[in-house]
Amino acid sequence: MTAAIRNSLILCGIHAFALFTVLTPFGLVSWQFQMVPLIAWMVLAPVSVFVPVYVALLLLMLLLPGGLGILLGVVSLLFLPASAVMAWQYRKHAEPFQTAAAGALTWIGVLIVLVVWMFTVQTDFVSALEQAMLGDPFLGSLMTTLFGSQEQVYQAIRLIIDAIPMAIMLFAVWQAVLSHWLARKILTRFWQPVPRMKPMKDWRLPRSLIWYYLIVLIVDMFFSFEAGSLPGVILLNALPLLTYAMAVQGIGFLFFLADAKGWSRALPITAAVICVLFSPLLPLAALVGVFDLAFPLRERLKTNR
Repeated sequence: MTAAIRNSLILCGIHAFALFTVLTPFGLVSWQFQMVPLIAWMVLAPVSVFVPVYVALLLLMLLLPGGLGILLGVVSLLFLPASAVMAWQYRKHAEPFQTAAAGALTWIGVLIVLVVWMFTVQTDFVSALEQAMLGDPFLGSLMTTLFGSQEQVYQAIRLIIDAIPMAIMLFAVWQAVLSHWLARKILTRFWQPVPRMKPMKDWRLPRSLIWYYLIVLIVDMFFSFEAGSLPGVILLNALPLLTYAMAVQGIGFLFFLADAKGWSRALPITAAVICVLFSPLLPLAALVGVFDLAFPLRERLKTNR
């Protein structure tokens, strides 16, 4: 048995194990790491070895009873395109940002196709989702308890539907960045050194984003749109996304400040964790990001060193 086949079988087993964990209570966490074994598998094994072993795995899963194998196969195929694109980027020694961006864009494409398909198969997708959530006795009771009335539950479901574009983008970016962070460590250990992304203290967004953010803020403050309308949906998705982007810029500035002053990295890390766990602080971090982009704060700090 050659090393390529041995590595492929080992990584195939790891991927299968990761898939099965999705069905356990650990699935709430393990689904986020499904891309990592696939990326390592496709980088460490040549295509001529990966394809037959992967197809054999899918066929074996079909033997599982009760449609369980079909479910696991669909989950695996869902994570396959972005994993393949990132593995290809690693193989051609692309820059880390390019690799993560390619993975995120692939995820966006896959999820858009999936959402379009769902709306095509189920013409009244909102009503179907309402019936699925409220038809279940436990889930329906929980939703009514949380939101107070069925009418508010309906409004919350419609809000969730309208926020799908934002959810797709956040999920895609999170998956790509997390998978790169973990896959880089594995590939550096078992393949060859893979460069890491720039430190967060060096992250800079385009200055033009300030104007988009300010325009969206002004529109949100002075204009009101009907829920579900095109302008309302655009605003619903654009404002949180731009706020998150500016918050990342602001947290990046805190990392730069800590490095410039010789402070412990615990300060910006704590700030980042607090902003993630306590979302009302996100606008404050976004404000720091706006000032960081609008004014040459980092250049002044470099000058004053």
